[in-house]
Amino acid sequence: MRSRARWIAAGWSLQFLVSLSSFALDPAEDLSQYTCRQWNRQNGFPGNGVNAVTQTTDGFLWIATQKGLVRYDGVEFKVLPLPENRQFRHQAISSLSSSADGGLWFGIQNGAFGSYRPDRGFLALTNGAWVEPAMNVHALFEASDASLWVGSVNVTGRHKPDGSA
Repeated sequence: MRSRARWIAAGWSLQFLVSLSSFALDPAEDLSQYTCRQWNRQNGFPGNGVNAVTQTTDGFLWIATQKGLVRYDGVEFKVLPLPENRQFRHQAISSLSSSADGGLWFGIQNGAFGSYRPDRGFLALTNGAWVEPAMNVHALFEASDASLWVGSVNVTGRHKPDGSA
């Protein structure tokens, strides 16, 4: 009985490994034969470095840079600088997360966090007791219940859709 279980396990393992190899690059092809595109300042990318990348439900790619948010539609890059007010004292975006409602969450280096939606613009979220203007957000994640998990240098917090923490 044990021998049969081992053969079945070995068969499943082999099938799993074979299916994994179908996702690999073809070793007979040279890497230069695959399409690869690079964007930099010379061909239109407006930032110097990339801190995070995400895609929203409308298909746009969003890139977190030292100069703010950059939206890429497949053809051109567009910089969306943060509004100049006290909630957005710094322009450097450190982290991104798309939201289920079509918006975008962003974390600010040496700052807090906020959201962006094309129909509403920028919104700073400052109503949580644990939210500080200079919390230095490093990570964001929207969970399946639409709550936002925020990781910063000193605190990890949860922002619920109703505004509570």
